[in-house]
Amino acid sequence: MARQIHNIYKGSFFNTSCTRDRSEREKIVLSHLKHRCSNVTKISKRLKPILPTLKEKKRYVAFEVISSSRFSFADVSRAIWHSVLAFVGTRGAARIGVKHFADKFNQNKQRGLIKVSHMSVDEMKASLALVTKINNQDVIVRSVGISGMLTKAEKKYVV
Repeated sequence: MARQIHNIYKGSFFNTSCTRDRSEREKIVLSHLKHRCSNVTKISKRLKPILPTLKEKKRYVAFEVISSSRFSFADVSRAIWHSVLAFVGTRGAARIGVKHFADKFNQNKQRGLIKVSHMSVDEMKASLALVTKINNQDVIVRSVGISGMLTKAEKKYVV
């Protein structure tokens, strides 16, 4: 690119006897190069995708609520979230990366899925075991199984 600019300055594009100042010449050169190189280089504004080795690995923990009454997803997720915060704290909850799936919660069977980091599965299972009450009713929350794929976890444990 610098060579092209140099050749344009030396070539017949500019007369040496030209009385234009330097800023006007630079504007003309840059507009000429922009027009000349616009078809050659296209700047992509899309971000590169993250390599699979750099992505955070995840696991899906299936859980079951055992109780004499039925609970809504909001009540169950609130109790699990409070248990996680009490067990590992705010920083630990961020490291675990807890995500509840409202559409994967089976109201009849009282089963659901939680997405966690692959390094924190044991901490999530322990915090599930520490849930003892939902809406002032005694419950037992147990982990049913763990899977690395969402569809297989849903078919095997929730449905």
